[in-house]
Amino acid sequence: TWAEDGIGAASGAGRGEMLLREQLAFRAVHAIDTITVSWRHPARERDARRPHDTERITWGPVPTGLGRTPEAWAAREAILGLARGIGGTAGLILLGPDGSPGYAFNTPRMARGFWMEGMGGATVEIEPA
Repeated sequence: TWAEDGIGAASGAGRGEMLLREQLAFRAVHAIDTITVSWRHPARERDARRPHDTERITWGPVPTGLGRTPEAWAAREAILGLARGIGGTAGLILLGPDGSPGYAFNTPRMARGFWMEGMGGATVEIEPA
């Protein structure tokens, strides 16, 4: 778990030693800050669909009309880095400074939920999307 005022917060699930060793939550929170407004660029979305041998990641959310949030991109990059770096599996939930959610996991399933103003009811999921 890591939180920093004005940047974001993250909580991870998996083997604690692996997450601590890789500083997964810290790195993911600080990645939010490095993702620019170009996160909606179509080429990046195409790249996200290209399969990688170490990548089987479920990530999101994709609120109607918004595309993926910077927090979702940061969570995905952190889990991808964990998988490629040490072959680890875990799940990660992020919140940006404005409360925007993001999650990613490469485990068989992970419970998660989110609600954003204006989206109606909350989304709660357990299985991969």
